[in-house]
Amino acid sequence: MEAISISWLVTSASAPLVVVLALWTLYVFHTYRRRWRTVDLFLLAIISQELVLAVFTFGFALVSLIGGPGHPVPCTLSQFGLVAVRTFQVATLASMVVDRALTVRWPYRYRFSVRRNQIRYHVSVLALVSTLVGVAAVFARLEPDSRCRLHPAQWDIRYVLFVLSLYAFLMLVSLICMVQVEIHRVRHGTKASGSFQLPECVSPDLPSATGMNSPLDTQSSTGSTRALHRPSRQASRRPYAKDNKGTSDLRWPSVALTCLLCFLLNHIPYLVSTRTLLNICL
Repeated sequence: MEAISISWLVTSASAPLVVVLALWTLYVFHTYRRRWRTVDLFLLAIISQELVLAVFTFGFALVSLIGGPGHPVPCTLSQFGLVAVRTFQVATLASMVVDRALTVRWPYRYRFSVRRNQIRYHVSVLALVSTLVGVAAVFARLEPDSRCRLHPAQWDIRYVLFVLSLYAFLMLVSLICMVQVEIHRVRHGTKASGSFQLPECVSPDLPSATGMNSPLDTQSSTGSTRALHRPSRQASRRPYAKDNKGTSDLRWPSVALTCLLCFLLNHIPYLVSTRTLLNICL
């Protein structure tokens, strides 16, 4: 049996395992949905993308094993799905790391100005743009080959350069933001008065900030009351407490591990192989 056939057999056999793990992780996320923060929306999107990517990979592996030019529609659909989902994931990873970097840079202003609906809208826009990239991959194909494969020789050279530039840019932005967050954590993560904490005016330990046992609790919702109580509701779930050293809300270990695994397993090998094949074709 050819080595390429063995690799596709291994891929088709491992894809269901990835699907099961992704479904289990989504179930755990749904169970603890009351504790979600804005960064959890990015993590949820990435896990969902991994699930869809495993399904398309399984289909692409089956089509590649069957071979022959008699299956153009499944091959085109698989290629579209792989390109679109992979682009969607690398863009979501970059957005998540940038979100954490902005949270570190402006821990009060950014956290209270960005809402979950804005994150959902941003992810939806990324999905739409990634779909357009997948459609462009279908139209950028040259004469169909006898085998279904993702090879730069099957695409227009301009599209290949566009994909490589897009991947390199997003991965570079992610790397810069990850380094920035790590530097900030090293400098301020162990200090009691680090910039991860909110200002003292919204500390839940101060009665004037929470408004507890105050006549304002019985008043109607005026503009000044909202200004006083809005930080209080956020401060009641204040993640940057001194006991936690101000790093719990970042969920940085989960974010960093997710980014590293996705980049190392999904995107860097694809980027390197595409670049290598492009050099061979040129």
